[in-house]
Amino acid sequence: MSTTTSNTPSSDPGKDIEYWLQYINCAIKHPPLPSGSHAYQAHLNTLPDLRDLYHCLYKLYTEEGSAVNFREPVNALEPEVLSYYQVVDQPMSLRVVLDRIVEGKTYTTPGQILDDVELIWRNCETFNGPNSTITAGARNCAAAFDRIRQRYEEEKPAPKAEIDEFYNLMQKHGSLEVNQALLEYFEKNDPGVLVEGEVLLDSLTNKHLRAIIRIVEQFTQKDS
Repeated sequence: MSTTTSNTPSSDPGKDIEYWLQYINCAIKHPPLPSGSHAYQAHLNTLPDLRDLYHCLYKLYTEEGSAVNFREPVNALEPEVLSYYQVVDQPMSLRVVLDRIVEGKTYTTPGQILDDVELIWRNCETFNGPNSTITAGARNCAAAFDRIRQRYEEEKPAPKAEIDEFYNLMQKHGSLEVNQALLEYFEKNDPGVLVEGEVLLDSLTNKHLRAIIRIVEQFTQKDS
């Protein structure tokens, strides 16, 4: 994470002294940095909503290019960010959030996790300013996190109660036209849920159910 003003040593002895005093002060107050990277816990034992956010955050942490500046805690001993922990009084990173979820001592609700994620983007703007390139990167990263969460939610297995509701809907509004439209949808988008032209209800996701409801509603509106 960087600013637009360089604090590197110069040829001016006065500035050099100022730089090294700032460096020493930063080193004394600098919080410890974790080693390596976060160790993924595929079968995390925690509340389902927290586990879902954990998986989404880990995907952001490892796969999203715009997250590169927000993965690990800021190393303020790098030349251009010596004042970071003087400016930012509540530092946060994706690594810290992931580690805290695994430790299980900090978060009891999804909102608490999301507050800390939001703190990452806010800290970035506080230190770098609203118009900096790195702040634009934080906005891109926030948008990527929203997309990851949306995709994750869409791909989750549909709840049994909603599958039962779909079954009742088909019993009420099913017709050859509706059945054909649903068959065409699955053949085009996800043929894996079809067996001999029948939909495997246990394989339906939230995304499937929303598509099914839209298709059925289109035909019921035609008939009304």
